[in-house]
Amino acid sequence: MKKQFNQHKANAKQRNIDFNFTFDEWCEMWKPYWHNRGRRPDQYVMSRKGDTGPYSKENCEIKTWAENRAEQPLSNTLTKKLGKEGIQYILDNADFGPSHLARHFNVDRNAVARILGTQKKRA
Repeated sequence: MKKQFNQHKANAKQRNIDFNFTFDEWCEMWKPYWHNRGRRPDQYVMSRKGDTGPYSKENCEIKTWAENRAEQPLSNTLTKKLGKEGIQYILDNADFGPSHLARHFNVDRNAVARILGTQKKRA
């Protein structure tokens, strides 16, 4: 676990994010989830609340990769490319599925899936 702790700390430093965990605090948080840690949608990651602030026991929680990803805001590039109308079109035509809609707008399928998973349909 020490290797993963040090790697996490180094990654945070590289991203210019404070890392305030002690090794023991970090291990305690991971203990119930360690067996299924990873980057697949059903695996667990450490998430900062609101994706802001430091990595610390007060500001972090363990959740699935999919849950963490769904909470992240859409990129400015994607928002500019699609515009409000494009995003609304995706929401209104969700039945076509992410792959079809992604081809329609020439964007990544995962980006469309994020829109469908994170934006609430407006009446």
